[in-house]
Amino acid sequence: MSGEIALVTGGCGQVGYFVVKALLSDETYSSVHVFSRNPTHSLQPNVQYHAGSITSESDIAAVISKVKPTVIFHCASPITTGGAKASDFHSVNITGTNILLGLATKNEYTKVLVYTSSITVVQKPYNLAKETQPYFHLTQDARKAFKSQPYPFTKSVADAAVLEANSKSLKTCCLRLSTILGTHDQQTIPPILNAIKGKLGFQNFQIGPNTPKVDILSTHNSAKAHILAAAALLKNKPGVAGEAFFITDGQPVRFWDFIHDVYRLADPKKCPRPEDVWIVPTWLVLFLIALGEWVFLIFTFGYLSPPGLKPYQIRYLTEEATFSIEKARERLGYEPDDDREIRMKEAVEWGLNEMDMKRGVVWKKE
Repeated sequence: MSGEIALVTGGCGQVGYFVVKALLSDETYSSVHVFSRNPTHSLQPNVQYHAGSITSESDIAAVISKVKPTVIFHCASPITTGGAKASDFHSVNITGTNILLGLATKNEYTKVLVYTSSITVVQKPYNLAKETQPYFHLTQDARKAFKSQPYPFTKSVADAAVLEANSKSLKTCCLRLSTILGTHDQQTIPPILNAIKGKLGFQNFQIGPNTPKVDILSTHNSAKAHILAAAALLKNKPGVAGEAFFITDGQPVRFWDFIHDVYRLADPKKCPRPEDVWIVPTWLVLFLIALGEWVFLIFTFGYLSPPGLKPYQIRYLTEEATFSIEKARERLGYEPDDDREIRMKEAVEWGLNEMDMKRGVVWKKE
């Protein structure tokens, strides 16, 4: 099969960038298009870029009419560390996704839509979690969940909408990705580097014991899963349309081991030794955060949200977060095959270089 036309929303973001890169080397596709609100960075040759807002029906309708995509990869989403408001997550992840689904369903060109979802769209526990676990947005107090955790809430709603939209004319599926590791990163490695290169420096403490494991996903394996999912939908492979799949590297790592690996790669001479690391009880950190939020809300009369880490973010650092990828293996033929150490080195080097370029200094590896 050949001659497919791909449209990637959010194709200048980290996940979208590598999906685009993989599409360019796939002979199934005759042309690759990117729809982005600001297509001025992370550009690639032989790709056609289209500026517009995922929340604008007229913008999306215009690009679909012009491009006539047969396959859409919906990767657009605000990042969790970019200062986005709850309303931003709602606008992009819910409103934007619904607009895109409506237009993809109505047009005569689009046959397949693959949605870049998240592991956080299901409720805990995350102990080799499976896709059948209940949606996060179906928690008892949905309004509270949206206000405190807008990213997983809105991604959960969008995930459900994409699967519901599956039909004979438009085949859909969701890829629920774990934490992404690789270059072109804005939310995993950069915050760690900003901390150790800024006033905070290297920290010789950790929150809670280093026992819980988390799943990581390289940009290479993420892109690979997107290509496999689209191919399976195009070929009408059983058990794919209308389904969701967890996608990880299949090699869980202890969270604080991951952090200290970043420390080591960023500056091995200043990286704290394991024996010098202090363990701060989780309950103490949660108490201090709650106390800080309470004081902040009192002095701002509840009109402003307190900055900094939230209790739910701390819990993510101290709880198991592993997910089964057996369904993706069986139905998509997905098999992770990347080298994590190489990706970590690339990600840290890229992040350091980006930081120094902003300061007008080019960073070179010693």
